[in-house]
Amino acid sequence: MEPVMNCVIIDDEPLAREGINNYVNEIDFLCVAATCENAIELIKVMDRQKVDLIFLDIQMPKMNGMDFLKITKDPPIVIITSAYPSYALESFQLNVLDYLLKPITFDRFFQAAKKAKDYSQLLSGQMYNVDPKRYFFIKCEHKYEKIFFDDI
Repeated sequence: MEPVMNCVIIDDEPLAREGINNYVNEIDFLCVAATCENAIELIKVMDRQKVDLIFLDIQMPKMNGMDFLKITKDPPIVIITSAYPSYALESFQLNVLDYLLKPITFDRFFQAAKKAKDYSQLLSGQMYNVDPKRYFFIKCEHKYEKIFFDDI
């Protein structure tokens, strides 16, 4: 059985939270750990439990999603869910994995979730059944290069 990714849904709109929650429930490798109305609630959740993936809205009260990304050191994998395409470039500069424009179709959501799963497995070494302690990744331009300790 493959590992399940604990995800948190952050959106100030109840219908948007419910829609993403319904999508997550359709995907066997995702599990909703929590839903939050804003990034402040998310910070509290992250203090209490392990979070593998965040579905993060941008326009929210108290703290918007971009501010959360700027102040959070080593966040989990982040997928932006927004109605505003204008934040895409800045969010990718903050290392989000994907950017979903509302309204989000299930096909597009599943594509982003699969990308998160693959990326998580890549980082943990599960994708290649390789001991993760025997190599590391470095970011070269827009991709990650695997460096084996034996090659150094």
